[in-house]
Amino acid sequence: MFEIYKQNKNIFKEIVSLSNLEKAYLDIVEKFEKESKSFRYRGCDGTRLNEIDSNSKKIIKEIRKELLEFKTLQPAYKTLIPKKNGKKRGVYVYSVKDRIKAEAIYRVLIPLFDEYFSPFLFSYRSSHPSHYAARSAVRRYKRYYGENFVLVADISSYSETINHNILIEKLKKVGLDTETIKLLKLFIKTKVLEDGEIVNREAGFLTGTPLYALLSNFYMDEFDKVAGKYVSFYRRVGDDVIAMDKSKEKIEKLQNTLLETTKKLKIKLNNEKGSLVKDTEEFKFLGYRFKNKKISFDNSSKNKIISAWKSSMIPNKKIKESDKKKKIKKILYSKNENIKNQFKQIIHQKKLVDDHEQIKEISDEFFNIVTKYLKNSRIPKSRRLSKENIKNLKIKSLYNYYKEINKYE
Repeated sequence: MFEIYKQNKNIFKEIVSLSNLEKAYLDIVEKFEKESKSFRYRGCDGTRLNEIDSNSKKIIKEIRKELLEFKTLQPAYKTLIPKKNGKKRGVYVYSVKDRIKAEAIYRVLIPLFDEYFSPFLFSYRSSHPSHYAARSAVRRYKRYYGENFVLVADISSYSETINHNILIEKLKKVGLDTETIKLLKLFIKTKVLEDGEIVNREAGFLTGTPLYALLSNFYMDEFDKVAGKYVSFYRRVGDDVIAMDKSKEKIEKLQNTLLETTKKLKIKLNNEKGSLVKDTEEFKFLGYRFKNKKISFDNSSKNKIISAWKSSMIPNKKIKESDKKKKIKKILYSKNENIKNQFKQIIHQKKLVDDHEQIKEISDEFFNIVTKYLKNSRIPKSRRLSKENIKNLKIKSLYNYYKEINKYE
């Protein structure tokens, strides 16, 4: 795989070069500044990214020395951050120095791996955004509606079950030099500080660096290449897989191959085998519901949207209605994360949705939530009174944004 590259350059030397480490540091700074995280990001060692600005050259030399010595990483710590639906998800935080190391490895390897990856892989790739996978699935579905058999599957706890030894053996087979593999092993086998204890993991790759995206893509690459050539349509986005073909026999064979592959890789599918259906039956992929030749939000996506609205407008009889109106106005027009921008974002993120009735339903639910917040009731009379009370706020509905955006795209 990497033989041509190795004739001209040594991958390991390129990774540990001072110029690459400096670029890796600047890449992180630029990325975090765009996301306004430079002053907030604190590594597991307590150091903030912006704190090393004045001493970056010295720090980069220390990082290079640690890479050359293959120094063990500091244990990453696990923290929980809130999701839009009110739940929490685990995120792993590395030291700032280890985060720069990961970026340095990634920026050298990504162009090599990106060229090697299957063209049917659409996750964490700037050349293959996940939206393209969804869009092509919708096109196939509508063009051959009534003729396809569909396999939809998702891998259970994918990042948490990647087998370390299998991953390392796969890396050896593609031609990576021994030193680069040793660097990757530092991240593959990173220890975790969880609930005050340092934990050695036997499986799983930690999120928190771009290496997670690269290596999790690589882990299933062999299957991607086989599946993409075997059936008429195949796409993978992270742990989500979809395949379509007019031949039921081919889809069934691919399903068996997928089961054999996941067993070999020591990972599992949700729902045992995934779902194999005729395309006239309902199925879901990447937050979309495919049903009756229409594309809708799936229940999970719809519930996340509605839950976010409900959490921002929790009914409380003790609050005066005038104060509630002020809060609604703030929610609608505040500079940060206002509802108006959220409506637009919802439509843009799921621009393949063409189920007008569902959009109307979700749009109407927003006004029901506003009514319940203002009047502590959702009865028709409360809805009418609420509508009059907020008339001067000039709220444009989600459905109106949907019609407006789709008119010009």
